[in-house]
Amino acid sequence: MGTTLLGMSEEEFWRCTARKLFALWEIHVRVNGLDQQEEKKPSAPPGYIDQFI
Repeated sequence: MGTTLLGMSEEEFWRCTARKLFALWEIHVRVNGLDQQEEKKPSAPPGYIDQFI
C-alpha cells in the first residue's frame, strides 16, 4: 500500500509510523473518490420464470 499506491520509497515506508501511514491512506481514498459507494444499477422487478418463457 505504501510503496505501490502511495508512491513512498522503501525507506520512507519503513520509517513511517502506522498513524502517519493510515492518515496518508485516508487522504488518498478521499482524493481519488474511493470512499464513494458504487452506483447501484436498477434491478429488474421480481417475477416468476413463467412470465419470461
